[in-house]
Amino acid sequence: MTYRFEPAKPEEVPGVFSLFVRRVAWMKEKHICQWDQYYLEVYPLSYYQSQQEKGRLYVLKEKERIAGAVVLLSADDRWPDGQSASADPSVLRAALERGAADEAGGPELLREAEVLALRQQKQFLRLDCSIYSVFLNHYYESAGFHLAGRCKEGPY
Repeated sequence: MTYRFEPAKPEEVPGVFSLFVRRVAWMKEKHICQWDQYYLEVYPLSYYQSQQEKGRLYVLKEKERIAGAVVLLSADDRWPDGQSASADPSVLRAALERGAADEAGGPELLREAEVLALRQQKQFLRLDCSIYSVFLNHYYESAGFHLAGRCKEGPY
């Protein structure tokens, strides 16, 4: 399967938000500890619109279908001082369509985020994941990432 990773267009934001709605429901069904029913209240459609306008929302596309989406921040104030919070990008709020996650979409989304970080001359790529999310921590470890520290915990 061939994917393209690109900045999201304004007209794609509702589709991106729908993807997050489906993933929140799936995580609840599978008892994956990452997002709960309040996630969509904390990060409504307007959040993704704002991130798109700031150039932080990216989509992974298979042909014209949105297979995944991610918000990439160049600074994350949840990291304590001394851990170069502004030096390395953070992958926040990543989601994949179910079929893409089962295939090559997940590794491709992470690879493209890494490529973007390298283009920005960053040394590291931080992933947003609850320490209690066994499923996602295992997924990221199997993709070659490792726990490098903990940030200030909040609702998400």
